[in-house]
Amino acid sequence: MTPFDPDTFVTAFGINADCLRGIRGESCLGSLGRANLDRLLKLLGASANEMLSGGPERHTELLQVPPVRERLESILASSSFTRPLLPRLRAEFFHAGDEVAVLFPGPGADWHAGTVLAVEKSHKPEWNANRATRGFYWRVTALLRDGRTLAFSTTEPRVVLRAEFLELQALFELDLRFLAVFCENGERDWPPVWEIEAGRSAPASVNLAKWLHRGRVSAELRG
Repeated sequence: MTPFDPDTFVTAFGINADCLRGIRGESCLGSLGRANLDRLLKLLGASANEMLSGGPERHTELLQVPPVRERLESILASSSFTRPLLPRLRAEFFHAGDEVAVLFPGPGADWHAGTVLAVEKSHKPEWNANRATRGFYWRVTALLRDGRTLAFSTTEPRVVLRAEFLELQALFELDLRFLAVFCENGERDWPPVWEIEAGRSAPASVNLAKWLHRGRVSAELRG
């Protein structure tokens, strides 16, 4: 099967192309694992539907979808492992009761254990620039072990399912290629919802690789 070039890959995802950050063409796809490949196929289908509704002027973009779909399906069929879901690919990902790891640097620890309390649809007008979401997002609330509650969006890279957090730490020894994709995919242009709602000025970007590798982990999260 003929490989597709990076431009074809990006074009095929249309309005969802922002979700591909860190996935540098076909060479990265084999390391993504089944969950990420399956999610990419769903996003590709959504992008194709959006292109179809755009009329004849979107025909050139639409032509890029079939070869990308075929290649993704082929790689998925031969993939036998899973990896943590990339932050930008998350959708309806967290559920009430989920155990999570939250990056909230402070005295004693940087990564803290928490439990998801609620997930609800919400909207932020300042995020309207994202054509794929129009400012709507899943607002997740979690309770930390020290009693604090934090709100965040589904794609927030500073929050990871506890099981996936432990796996990501292990990948420093097992799969640096995937870890690099995950960390780049988690780069953001805005601070966490909990900082926005508290009126604090916080850095938008986060060096996930550094915090995953060297961040102090609370005893509750380790246990």
